Amino acid sequence: MSAEAISNLTVVLPRLCFILYLRNNTLTTIGEVVPAAIAELFANSTMTFPSGKIMLTVDKNKLLDLPDDLKTKSKVVDTEELFLFLKECRDIADDALEDRLQQSITYDFQVSYDLSFTWIRCYQGADGSISFRGSQLTPQQRSEQGQTDWYTQTWESDRKRLFQKYYEQLLQDGVTQSVAYTAALEEAARDANGGTECNFNAPAAAWFWFTVQTTIGYGNQAPTSVSGRAMVFTIGFVSILAFASVLASTGDMVSFMFDDFVTRNGMNILALPWVACILWSVAYYAWMLLIAKIVVKWKMIRLGETFSLSDSYWFSYISTTTVGFGDYVLDPEGIVGADLAYFPLLFLCGLMILALFFGKLSALIYQVARRGRKSFVNTLLEKRVAWKHTFSMNIEAS
Repeated sequence: MSAEAISNLTVVLPRLCFILYLRNNTLTTIGEVVPAAIAELFANSTMTFPSGKIMLTVDKNKLLDLPDDLKTKSKVVDTEELFLFLKECRDIADDALEDRLQQSITYDFQVSYDLSFTWIRCYQGADGSISFRGSQLTPQQRSEQGQTDWYTQTWESDRKRLFQKYYEQLLQDGVTQSVAYTAALEEAARDANGGTECNFNAPAAAWFWFTVQTTIGYGNQAPTSVSGRAMVFTIGFVSILAFASVLASTGDMVSFMFDDFVTRNGMNILALPWVACILWSVAYYAWMLLIAKIVVKWKMIRLGETFSLSDSYWFSYISTTTVGFGDYVLDPEGIVGADLAYFPLLFLCGLMILALFFGKLSALIYQVARRGRKSFVNTLLEKRVAWKHTFSMNIEAS
């Protein structure tokens, strides 16, 4: 229970006790009416649970207004009796409040949470009414904080509904207000659900699998269950092998087509390994710049975040080289279906350009290594001639 919640309660207690006195309660009935009034106070207050802390908001004007009959009638007040009543009321109210606070603490663990929205999305329309592009959503709604707020709001609404339902049922069963409040509070907190407006985020899950298949693996998401790890271990391993095979074949094919094109058009110099290395390296860095600019815009539109071009360029580098440190990622809560139409293509093209660069670099290294050295076949032929000449000399000598 936060200090603000306790302050809200202590401020209204004197007025509560005074109203109870004006309602013709006496010292003989105070032991019954005060706990009941405290229960009513809690029952009609608004509870929220940010970051696991219990916050209680009391509507003083609504709950502690003078009864209508007392607004129109006068009452003779015995100051000594009033003083004794308020003192006794305060003592009883303090004990009742302490019990309520203790009851709140006992189920505090039930409402504390650390929400994440990796493959789950929680906002109005998450059940499918939001379009493929998700353009109806604001960055705040999409953000982790925005979805947390929506989940909390839904949870609190459901808790209040359940509390009222359980509270009324218990009162009908003849349970006292104090016991009914405690039981209804705990049962409502246990049964409340904030995920009724949440749904599976398929685009974010598909993006995760893309990072597994390409071995980027940012590390911001990882399976923890045995079944999840088994799936990644088996299907993921096969996907990685298939992707590597396809990427290698595509790189060879594109390299052959490029060399054939430049040769046919009289640009043979571009087919030379050292020239091709420069060409593909420039193309790779330019492609990373393109990705970086798109990511900067994506961060602003989807999440309302300012992402510097240098950080975005670094993200492009660790992604297209499959290093995937995880310091920067495409936030799963911001990914929608439309993003899968271009981000995988951008990354795959970057991986292919890098593969072309390394292919030409290996050809250049091999070419340089061969200069001034005889091939293995030529060496064997020369040795064969030398052996034949030596053999002929020996025959002649004999």
